Amino acid sequence: MEAVHTLIKLSKKFKAKYLSLIRRLGKNRTIIAIARLLSETIYTMLKNNKEFIDVEFESLKLKSMENAFDNNYFERQEGLKERKLNNLKRVAESNGSTKNLIYRGGINKG
Repeated sequence: MEAVHTLIKLSKKFKAKYLSLIRRLGKNRTIIAIARLLSETIYTMLKNNKEFIDVEFESLKLKSMENAFDNNYFERQEGLKERKLNNLKRVAESNGSTKNLIYRGGINKG
């Protein structure tokens, strides 16, 4: 039953079917009906050796992946690392000593 709730949230096709049935059957019976549709879909997929591809869900997944790791992500991380290191060096030079200055992966102890 938990899988049905997730399926209703993520798949537009199953959500539309859920919304069309809930008026007639009520919430509990509709969940059971969607669970049966899910089990029939899984059976058909296994029988025919096919993958379930929900176009809306796939496009949503691709968009979220593109937003998480765009092309500039790693460049921004490297730039941030360099700025931190340069600021640390500048502070060390203004104090005149780098002996007590420890930074993870930054300046080696002198």
